[in-house]
Amino acid sequence: MNKISASSPAVRKLVVPNTARNALLINLFVTPGMGSLMAGRILEGLGQVIVAVAGFTLVFVWFVNVMVQYYGMINGQEAQFQPRAWLGIAGIITFGVAWLWALATSINLMRETRRQELAERQQDLQRTTDDESN
Repeated sequence: MNKISASSPAVRKLVVPNTARNALLINLFVTPGMGSLMAGRILEGLGQVIVAVAGFTLVFVWFVNVMVQYYGMINGQEAQFQPRAWLGIAGIITFGVAWLWALATSINLMRETRRQELAERQQDLQRTTDDESN
């Protein structure tokens, strides 16, 4: 027996071209996942937002760590500088994964929109030829 999941194409809401374009722009230039949520891709959108926030958090923790050490050096504290670059690198990579995932979702939305438009045009053409033949 075939089960229909929430992410299967049969359950997904139809996306108009303007929504797909706006989702692409928001996903790539605002926050990964927000455009996916706007287009009705809830699971993908939430996953992208969570991964993006995790990446941003890692970069932020790295930045605060570096700034605290610099501030201590400015105030004359004798401490060995330990930038912990792995935090920043891990954050950038994590955020990059979320961005690439959002890009893939956006491209998929654009393709689905194009397929929907072609199907509608074919149906209109079929109706027109059927009406002319009758």
